[in-house]
Amino acid sequence: MSLNATNDDALRGLATAYEKLNRPEDAEKTYQKAINLRPQYWASCAWLRSYYFRHARYDDAARIFSEWIALTADSCQGYNNLGAVYLKQGRYGEAIPQFRRSVDINPGADAFGNLATVFFYQGNFAEAAHQYKLAMEVGGEASDNYSLPGNLAEAYYWTPGNREQAKELYRQAISRAEKSLQVNSREGSVLSSLALYHAMLSDRQEANSYLQHALQLAPGDPEVRLNAAKIRKDSWRSSVHLPEAQASWLGPPAVGDFCPKNLVQQESTGGRYDSARGGE
Repeated sequence: MSLNATNDDALRGLATAYEKLNRPEDAEKTYQKAINLRPQYWASCAWLRSYYFRHARYDDAARIFSEWIALTADSCQGYNNLGAVYLKQGRYGEAIPQFRRSVDINPGADAFGNLATVFFYQGNFAEAAHQYKLAMEVGGEASDNYSLPGNLAEAYYWTPGNREQAKELYRQAISRAEKSLQVNSREGSVLSSLALYHAMLSDRQEANSYLQHALQLAPGDPEVRLNAAKIRKDSWRSSVHLPEAQASWLGPPAVGDFCPKNLVQQESTGGRYDSARGGE
């Protein structure tokens, strides 16, 4: 393969190819070469972090971003990504100051959303709602990011006295998600999110239709499975049908089943926020 060894974009592409060819050692070395070319450029670090996420090497991911912050102390992306690693590990007390430092440098929807997710996991739904609201304000009312109103709706749903606000936000999330389907009608995560939003509004027929479609297209997708587990959790949603085989692997819902759409993401500054998604 011909490669310009001075081009970090080309090196990241080559590393991705190695990973798809099941050559993890070559992939990791090539990602590291890309970082060495431009140590202060966030993209290569983010790609290697995503590689470590996919292989559950969270300590290595934390090391990468700690080194990056040491080089670029004013990098909001560095602090947000380090916090994302701690969030993934359940190290909430360490994640919070990283996200706060990130928003101090640059108030971004991604860091506000990640900070909100920490509070949500801790059961502090009122503070989670506050931070998700900031994320939505920064993200813009015209944004096509359906997870912004969807996450705020979920936080409001579990905050006493805010169910009506949650309903309106779920409707906004549905409108945005439907627009996303116009771009790719076979996106399992979008379909399962639509199923969840409709279920939260007691629209059982719509929820069932979207969920079945999501399970057919992406039965192994973690987000699809999580949303299916959320829908299945409450008896009032029991009419949403799951095939026996799929219901069995979902198992009993765990404490984390009520988590919002995970915002652990900073490979780009304007896209959807997905857990440990690779760079583009």
